[in-house]
Amino acid sequence: MGSTRSQIFFIALETNSITMVYTRNDDPHSRHVLQQSCPLTPYTAGLLSNDDTGPGGHAPADALPASYRDRGHALSSLDEGIVDKELDLSRLDSVARLLWITGRLMPPRPLHQQLCMGREVVLMEQTDMHLVWEAGRIYLKPLPRYLLYPAFWEKYFCSASYCACYSDDPERIVHQRTTQDGHPLRNKPCRQRKVAMGFLYSYVALIQHESDFHIAQDKRLLPADITWPSWRQLVHEMLEYPDIYKHMDYRFWYGEMRLSRLNKLFYLWQTPGRYYSTRWQQYSTFFGETFAYLAAMTVYIVVALTALQLGISTKLLENSTSFDRVSAGFAVFSIVGPFGVAFGLFLVFLYFFLDNYRATLRFRDMRLGIIKNG
Repeated sequence: MGSTRSQIFFIALETNSITMVYTRNDDPHSRHVLQQSCPLTPYTAGLLSNDDTGPGGHAPADALPASYRDRGHALSSLDEGIVDKELDLSRLDSVARLLWITGRLMPPRPLHQQLCMGREVVLMEQTDMHLVWEAGRIYLKPLPRYLLYPAFWEKYFCSASYCACYSDDPERIVHQRTTQDGHPLRNKPCRQRKVAMGFLYSYVALIQHESDFHIAQDKRLLPADITWPSWRQLVHEMLEYPDIYKHMDYRFWYGEMRLSRLNKLFYLWQTPGRYYSTRWQQYSTFFGETFAYLAAMTVYIVVALTALQLGISTKLLENSTSFDRVSAGFAVFSIVGPFGVAFGLFLVFLYFFLDNYRATLRFRDMRLGIIKNG
C-alpha cells in the first residue's frame, strides 16, 4: 500500500516569528499549522550598550573567536564551520541516554550558590565542559558576545538554518525533534540553534539575582558593557519563549554534570581506558592520589594488628584456636597485601606510561607531517 505523504505548503515569516503550514497530497485543500508564533530569536532587546551592528558597524561575525584549532591541532582562521566548532557537543552524543547518571534533570544553581558550595569558577571555552564540576571547582564557558546579537541569530540560526529543519513532511518534522529515546536528532542546522538556546538558558539560571550578575562580570563570564536592566529583559523574554525545552539541546535539560561520573562513563563505556577529561596532568599527581589509598590501607592494617595483639593477651582469646588462625592469616595478609596493591598500581602506571608514549609518537608524526606539507 502506498503511504500518504505530506508536504510543506508555505512558511510564513511574521514579526520575529515563524508559522509553518502543510498540505496532504490526498487532500490538497487541507491546511494544518505545524507550529505558530515561534520567535525566530529568543530575545529582541538590545543587550550591549555599544552594539554597533547597524549600518556602518561591525558584522556580528566579528564577535567570533580570532582562530580555532582543527583536529590536527593546527591553528586556522575562521571559516564557515566555526559556529559548529564553537557549539560542539558531539562527545556527549554517545552517552546521551546515560547523562542522568552525571547530574539532575534541573537548571544549574545560581552563581552565588556555587560560591557558597565552595566551588571556584574556572573559565573553559569548550562548550562540552560548560557546567561540568568536580571537587572545589566548576567549569563555565563565558557567554559569547555573538549570542547577544539578534542579527547573529537571524543570520546563522534562524533565516536559513532553523527553517531548514522544517522543510519536509510533518512526520519527519516530529521525528526530527525526538528520537525513540526522547533525545533530539543530530541535524546540524537545528543542532547549532538548539545548543545556542540551551547555552543561553543556562545563563538565565546562573544569573538570577543582581549579585549573580556582578559575580558573572567579576569572573569575566559576561561582556563588560551589558547592564542589569537589559539582562532582566533578556531573562523575561527567554522565560516567555513557548515550549523552550523543545528548542534546547538535550544536554541542557541537565544542569550541572559531575566530572567524575563523566570520566567513569567514558572510561568504562565510550572510550575504554580513556577519560572524558584528563584526570592526571602529570605522573606525580597519579602517584600522589593512588598511594593515598595505599596509606589509608596501611593505617587500617596497623590498627587491626594492634587489636589482634591485644586480643591474644586476654585470657578469653589466648587459647582460642580460631582466633590464632585469623591472627596468623591477617598477619600474612598485612605483609603480602600492601606489596600486591603497590605492584598493581605499578602495572596501572606502566599501562598509562606506554599508552601515553605511543600516543605521543603518533601525535609527533602527525604534526611533523602537517608541518612539512604546509
